[in-house]
Amino acid sequence: MAGGGIYALTASYDIFITDCIIKDNTAQAYGAGIYMDSNKDMYLENNLILNNTVTEPDSGPYSGYSEGGGAFVFVRTGVATIRNNVIAGNEASGVTDPRGGGLIIKSYSSVPSVVHLMGNTIYDNQANKGGGVFFKDINTLDVYNNIVYGNTAVQGGDIYLDYITSKAGYNNDYSNIFGTWTDSGSNINCSPTFVNPASDDYHLSAGSPCIDAGTAAVPNPPGLPATDIEGNPRVWDAAPDIGAYEMSERDPWVYDENEDGIIQKMEAIHAIQDYFSGKISKAQAIEVIMLYFG
Repeated sequence: MAGGGIYALTASYDIFITDCIIKDNTAQAYGAGIYMDSNKDMYLENNLILNNTVTEPDSGPYSGYSEGGGAFVFVRTGVATIRNNVIAGNEASGVTDPRGGGLIIKSYSSVPSVVHLMGNTIYDNQANKGGGVFFKDINTLDVYNNIVYGNTAVQGGDIYLDYITSKAGYNNDYSNIFGTWTDSGSNINCSPTFVNPASDDYHLSAGSPCIDAGTAAVPNPPGLPATDIEGNPRVWDAAPDIGAYEMSERDPWVYDENEDGIIQKMEAIHAIQDYFSGKISKAQAIEVIMLYFG
């Protein structure tokens, strides 16, 4: 019933789910893409979690539950680290109270649970509560450098905070939140301007407000990852980028802003402007200019 793509349940071992594509799965009640549940530590890193749908059973012991379209993470006594994932196009559907369209992370209020959500892109997910991500009954929650944007819900379109003791939110991009942070700073509310989200390309376009808008001053452990979801250096310029992808010199075609396969004059000018403002290196600006001249 739960875990249409991956089902991982253990009482005695850590769980690692890394470098996977979890796509187009369905399940009932919990976690269409992924179901994770452990008394130990859990790691969800460098994954693409796309277009999964969890639905509510019509009858039985789980009737009334629809949680975690992309992933359901249950933290019992350990630490959950969720970094460098793209969680997009997922849905929690049903008539009762679907929660966590992209992701739901839950624990018991009586245990010392710790959750680190860092450097993820959570976009275009749907639920009744917490369209992007739903957090419930967590003792310590750290949310840093995430894009949680363009999600849909009746309450908490992007983020829903439910009975969280300590909740820090820094350098994230979101527009709709239910609840308030205990500590927060440098969050923004801007369209992240992806290269081509319709084709599941969530790289940042040139000029994205998420470029260099993150922070390296994250809780350690787990600390800032050395690389992004593709293995590019996590800090390329002045500061980390927000989201799963770091803008790097390997991405000259992000300046193809109208996606016609050609670098136009104004697109090359934008690259030059970004070079003089310190957003890209001289080598990358030259590469874009060479593409313009053919």
